[in-house]
Amino acid sequence: MGSEHRGLAGTALTRTPSAGETASARIREEIRSGRLLPGTKLAEVETAARLGISRNTLREAFRLLDTQKLITHIPNRGVFVRDQTLADVLDIYRARLAIEPAIVRTFPANGKSLRALDEHVQRAQAAGRGGDWIEVGTQNAGFHSAIVHIAGSPTLDAFHSDLMVRLRLIFDVLSDPEYLHRPYLDQNAEIAALLRAGNADAAAASLTGYLESSQALALSAYAERSREGREDSSDS
Repeated sequence: MGSEHRGLAGTALTRTPSAGETASARIREEIRSGRLLPGTKLAEVETAARLGISRNTLREAFRLLDTQKLITHIPNRGVFVRDQTLADVLDIYRARLAIEPAIVRTFPANGKSLRALDEHVQRAQAAGRGGDWIEVGTQNAGFHSAIVHIAGSPTLDAFHSDLMVRLRLIFDVLSDPEYLHRPYLDQNAEIAALLRAGNADAAAASLTGYLESSQALALSAYAERSREGREDSSDS
């Protein structure tokens, strides 16, 4: 377990992550960056050796990742990066719709926050010009994480980070990342511009429309993927 030190009032000041937490964070980052795709088997011996940890530590990491809905254990087969479902898509977007527009509407964006948003917009646009739509998706996730960071709440940051890693698993299995991400390059820039102008209500409205459109697009693409999977199964 991790350790923490307490001040005179008993308030936790620092905390050292456990070995299992550190390992789970490394695997989680591999998922977030697209290096581990849905359906990838995480063989215990090989994964422990690759991370330089014991198998007991890896099992602790697996337990943590399982609670975050990032992996799944299939009896007699092993541990796999979890394939998200249509229900997951709905769940994730409901949470985002509840959080992101409310933050934009409630908390004023300062100069640092605006610079972070602009940086993600510029990086996404550069990646789009280069045809790197996977990187566009990464920067898009960063843009929305920067929006949540405006609230100044580590709890919200952590919760939203979990959502975005799961969302990456959804996007990773879809065949056309350009189709998913291109429409939102200009919308991110618009939201950042509205916040810079101090028009929080308009930014929140734009963000709400953005998320509703993104949800519909993801649901449509995921439903099509599910239909294709069933057709392939029936043909075999």
